[in-house]
Amino acid sequence: MKLFVSDFGESLDIADLAALFGRYGRVTALRILQGQKRTYALVDIDSDIAGQRAIQDLNGKKHAGQWLQVKESWW
Repeated sequence: MKLFVSDFGESLDIADLAALFGRYGRVTALRILQGQKRTYALVDIDSDIAGQRAIQDLNGKKHAGQWLQVKESWW
């Protein structure tokens, strides 16, 4: 499952995100994208069940001082 993650600060890097989402399943790919004012990430996780758990547990939650938005990606 591919997840779209937004609203995290520059304080989180690829290793931090891999560790965070790795709690739910095997992360098979992770990309950070820089927008004009925001940073986004695309996280590929090995199963739909793991992805849904990550969405349920992390969406709207604060991590490392930032509120995360996590949802299924359509990209």
